[in-house]
Amino acid sequence: MKIIKMVACLSIAIYSNGWAQQNLQQLQLSEALSIALRNNSSIKSAEYDITTNRELKKTASDIGKTSIAGTFGQYNSYVRSDNNITISQSIPFPTVFTATAKLGAARIRSSELLLGVTQNELSFQVKSSFYQLAYLKTLDKWLLHLDSIYTAFQRAASLRYQYEETNLLEKTTAETQAVQIRTLLRQNDADIKIFQTRLKTLLNTDEQLDIAFDSLSAREISLPDTSSLINNPLLNWFRQQIMVAEKQKIVEKNRLLPDLSASYFTQTLIDTQLKAGSSDLAGSSDRFQGFGVGISIPLWIKPQVAKVKAAESQLKANESMYAYQEKNFQGRLNELIQDYQKYRESLSYYLEASLPNAELLLNQSQRAYESGEIGYVEYLQSLRTATEVRTGYLATLNNYNQSVISIEYIIGQQ
Repeated sequence: MKIIKMVACLSIAIYSNGWAQQNLQQLQLSEALSIALRNNSSIKSAEYDITTNRELKKTASDIGKTSIAGTFGQYNSYVRSDNNITISQSIPFPTVFTATAKLGAARIRSSELLLGVTQNELSFQVKSSFYQLAYLKTLDKWLLHLDSIYTAFQRAASLRYQYEETNLLEKTTAETQAVQIRTLLRQNDADIKIFQTRLKTLLNTDEQLDIAFDSLSAREISLPDTSSLINNPLLNWFRQQIMVAEKQKIVEKNRLLPDLSASYFTQTLIDTQLKAGSSDLAGSSDRFQGFGVGISIPLWIKPQVAKVKAAESQLKANESMYAYQEKNFQGRLNELIQDYQKYRESLSYYLEASLPNAELLLNQSQRAYESGEIGYVEYLQSLRTATEVRTGYLATLNNYNQSVISIEYIIGQQ
């Protein structure tokens, strides 16, 4: 009865685990990218920044507050009930409006480019994590295969020791190697969970997910040249900062121009003669009106001149930063291309020679060990050689794919 219960519990556990694995959301790379670009908070933040700058551009037509002033009392005669209402408005020189609007447009473009930078960075992280996870899962399959080989080796060594066909050293060595492979499996499983969590974070989702892939393959790319950097979002953003600084400088220069003002007044002049030669006097219902215009000339221009010079300095700083970043990206792209070529050549070597030889070595050594043609030392050496070749190939393939993804990132290919 106890055995039946144990079997039943084990069956339920296996079924539950299998059901949980099947219910993981399996994502293709394109699906993962789409979800990340839709859900990630950094994208939403960049989009809000665009909205902010679009609203701020509307402030370019700000003319300031209109002044309404009243004067009451004896400003014209002994009469205490006179009143004067004056409405006045001061505005910057008209070219300031145009310059400020262009500055606002430049800032909108800057925030749009920053959104592109954020999207490119997020796409890079998603692709890198996706391919790293694909590598770890492929490595997991290989380690499971090795585990079955070393388990069989351990079982065979135990039987040989049991029937006194070998010594304790072979049995202990087989057990040690089997334990080592299982340790590597556990470590690799932990790494898989880490990158699953990382991918989940990038996609900003609470759903349990995994990647959908058949096998780890080489990502294709047409090698670019340095002219491809024209599409780099971050470099374009640095270029746009030059434009923003230029527009800021124009705004500050225009603010050196005088402000314009206009006013209108209406007032009473009680007991004032209405017409020359007439005895009719103005009453409280008689109003006198007029208007005024003026300009406000900045006599003390040193502070505003300092703002112009500061804008010029910022422009030069932005130009220098762009030149530095352009040179830096050119150098980085050349490095990545060299890495790509290095890993591509290594992959060719693995595929043409090392992998077939390692597979042959593994198969022949297994048969030879099982038939007693070779001892455990030779068999173990063959296993280690085949393992090193296979794991080296997978690591090189992963490095190759990561170099391709980095090249795509630097040329702005999402």
